[in-house]
This record gives sequence, C-alpha cells and structure tokens, in this order.
Amino acid sequence: MNYPESLLQWIWENLQFQFTSLKTTLGEDIEIISPGTLNKGAGPDFKNAALFIRGVQWHGSIEIHLDGDDWYQHGHQHDPAYSSVVLHVVLTGSHIPAETVHGRVPHTLHIEPYLQTSLAGLLKTRQSSALPCSGSVTYLNQQAFEKQIEMAHKEYFEYKLHELLKLYDARRLPSDAWKKAFIGQIYRTLGVPGNSDNMLELYHKVSGKSNGYSSPEEWAEYVTEEAFSGNADKIWTKSGMRPAGCPERRVAQAAALQYAIDRYPQAQFLGKGLSSWGSLIRSVPGGQRPGQTSLSILEYTVFLPALYLLGKLFHDRTLMTGSYGQWKSGVPRLPSGISKPFLEAGFQIPPSSPKTGLVHQYKRYCSERRCHRCEVFKTAIRS
Repeated sequence: MNYPESLLQWIWENLQFQFTSLKTTLGEDIEIISPGTLNKGAGPDFKNAALFIRGVQWHGSIEIHLDGDDWYQHGHQHDPAYSSVVLHVVLTGSHIPAETVHGRVPHTLHIEPYLQTSLAGLLKTRQSSALPCSGSVTYLNQQAFEKQIEMAHKEYFEYKLHELLKLYDARRLPSDAWKKAFIGQIYRTLGVPGNSDNMLELYHKVSGKSNGYSSPEEWAEYVTEEAFSGNADKIWTKSGMRPAGCPERRVAQAAALQYAIDRYPQAQFLGKGLSSWGSLIRSVPGGQRPGQTSLSILEYTVFLPALYLLGKLFHDRTLMTGSYGQWKSGVPRLPSGISKPFLEAGFQIPPSSPKTGLVHQYKRYCSERRCHRCEVFKTAIRS
C-alpha cells in the first residue's frame, strides 16, 4: 500500500530532509526561505512559499506529488489554479517537467535523495503489507508505541462518537434520534468486515417497523426476508466468511437486538447507565444473541459511546463520566488477531495495553500509512 500524499506534505512542511544542499532536476541550487502555508482547500499544496533558485528569489505555490507523473494524471496542466506553482516536489517517477495552463514550466525537485536515512528506509516499505516500522523496533520505539496506543485508544472513542453523530437525525426528537443512531450503529458494526454498508442500508429500510411484530423471531424473519429476497441476495459479501460471521446470521442478530432496543425504555438507559447493557442483552432470546466476543465489541464500540452521547444530550455528567471511564479501564474481548501485526513488527504488548487502541492504530494509522501522525514514526526519524 502506498503512503498518502499527506506524508510528503508533512515532510516538506517540517523540513524533514537535507534542505541545505538542494538542487533542481536541472542542477540549479535551491534555498528555502519559507516552505509556505499548507493549503487545506483546492489548488496547490502550499501557498506563499519563498525560495531562492539559482540566486533568483521566487514567491508562489508548491505542488507535491508522490509520483512526478501525477501532475498530468491530475490534470493540473489544464487548471489555472496551478499557474502560481514555482516548485514541483516529487518523490519518484519520471523527470518530465510540469507545465502550467499558460505554458510556464515550474522548477522540479526530486526529494528522495535528500531524505534522512531512517525516513527513506520507512518510505521504501510502502509496497509491503507489513507495518512500515517492522523490524526496526528499539527501546525508544517501544515506549513511543505504548504512548501511541494510549492516544489511539482515546481517539477511537471520539471516532465512534463521530460515527454515531453521522447517524443522528437532528430533525427528530432527541430520544428518538439517539435510539435510531444506536441501532443503526449496531447494524453497521455487525456487518464488519465486508457488509457494514449493506447492513446500514438494511436498517434504514426496516427502521421503525418492529412495533408491528409480536415476537423477535417473527421480526427477524421479516428482516431476513427484506435482506435476501430476490436480487438483494447478490449484494452481500459471503466468500471467506466464517460461519459465525455469515450475513444471514448477522442480520438475524441485528434484528433481535433492534427488537429489544425498540422496546427498552429510554428511562432505563438513563437510570441504569452501564448496567442497562446487561439487562438489554438478557431480554434477547439466547439463540438470537451474538457470541460473547461480538457482544463485547458491541458493548465497547457502540454501547459505551452511545451512552456517552445520551448523557451529553440530556446533560447527565454521571452517564458521560461512567461510560468513558468504562471505556478507559475496561478490557473488551477482541479477536486475538488484532495483536498479530504489532507482534510481528517486534513490539511488545503489555497486558494493560488497551486493545481497542490497537484496533484504531492499525485501521487509521498503519493501514492508511498515516505514519507522520504516529509517535513511533516521529521517534524513529529522530533517533
């Protein structure tokens, strides 16, 4: 997997390279007076940069690409917004010069030869499925890893809150909007890894209809029919699924939980707080409940953030403090494979390490190659 372009932007912005002896691809000396200001909107990556190139001062924009050919792949040669570019910074690719819509040719800097050795080594792993820091773990990196996992643990809670808020319909009464967001997130989570979107779409299709059914079994049968009848069956990912995770089973489990939540008074969530999860699950028939690992995942990644959101909606500090405190200190049952890539990279995982932090770290940092935002990466390039 390739690194995102934001990594190269970070390298440029923080001057994480040998910037005192830079030369363009034509051999002209470059002196950086200011790398510019990162542009978070459309147009070049950095604006208001200041450079000396061959003794001439330049003011303008900087455009950054992992591959030099991306200038043309992205159509910048036709876009007037890129007319202000004075330097095209590239990691790899051809040395075909960029050209603006007006025919001007910005200078080009091939930055890879100027990168620090440790940073260049990490970048060379970009096509590997292993963690970028694999095989280079030191005592300092282990300390940074433990600090990073703690940060990722906190971020994961905020991430799950954000997912709930995206499902929260502010046009509804708060109690109704909260319950629908809670159930929708349960459907989505039970769809992991390959059917999250399908599960959420299914919930939107059947939302608000369970009250017309007299038993959870009858309701689950209806939802299953809606999910798999006719051509609808073709949209589900089934290959490679373990029996416990097959979509037919997950749909039935989500329907049973929905049936229970629709009938669970919101006053009970507010009054019982953390203990409401146990009483809610006990109201679901045993044969329709998810397994213990799935229930633990739902409790920590859906119920606790949802309870925190409920406390926030109703200004209940006790509910907010209790749910977040349980998130911080609890030890959910998660699949053992979550630790595998970190152990293979050479890290040690202390028993007290928050495993939900490992999930967020792998999904949102390692898999997406957001290394420049990781404490391990920053420690590695400083050491």
